[in-house]
Amino acid sequence: GSSVITMERWVAFYTAYGRIFLNFMSDKDFDYIRQQAHRTFHALDADGNGYIEQREFCMVVEVLSNPAIYIPMRPAPAVASSWIGKQLVHLFMRGVRLRGSRVSWRAILDMVVLLEVLLALGQTIVFVSPSDGGKFRDFPLRPPSPWFKSLMATSIFFALAILLESLVIGPARYWNRMQYRHRFDVLSIALLMTTQLSAVAYSGRAPDCLVRTVLVMHISRGICLMQYIAAFRYLLALLGRLLPVYYRL
Repeated sequence: GSSVITMERWVAFYTAYGRIFLNFMSDKDFDYIRQQAHRTFHALDADGNGYIEQREFCMVVEVLSNPAIYIPMRPAPAVASSWIGKQLVHLFMRGVRLRGSRVSWRAILDMVVLLEVLLALGQTIVFVSPSDGGKFRDFPLRPPSPWFKSLMATSIFFALAILLESLVIGPARYWNRMQYRHRFDVLSIALLMTTQLSAVAYSGRAPDCLVRTVLVMHISRGICLMQYIAAFRYLLALLGRLLPVYYRL
């Protein structure tokens, strides 16, 4: 066969590749994949001769087959094209400008995580009563106490942040973009919201084990801040590289 890949062959290949990952492909999905195929081809065909070499094609196939690399196969939701959608996309992708410096959305979230952990640790320190032999007092942590409401507010903030980001960039993009952090956020916040709503349902009579579980789960969210400690950052990077290998064993 030919040692070069023409535009037609590349589009046919890329479309077939997209069908592998989509259980259902709408006309909009099909048009998006073909559009992406054309963009990719023109990026690879830097000299504009109308084809890509087989060696370059093999390199692209290696990228496509890498489970650590996510390639969107569906267009962004229609809401992303609205005015408010564009503002949210700009916020999530570029952050906000503060006193001449740009603060990323991830940094804003991490600040709220820090506040969440400090509140949880503060509760732990304040409500260990020396007069009772160091016994932990659970009553002040039950709803509707201000301590419970403050931690519940952080959970609601993260739940709304996850929901809005998923709506404007798409659930699949959110799940696979910064996949370890985003998946931890989704699972931990889902568990926290379920546990905290269960505590609210008890109307001030939540069991000790339930409110203590809420506290421990909030403290565990401090894992998100480990990236700012160099040693933990290297460890997380190493684990991120090893997990796909273990997955294929």
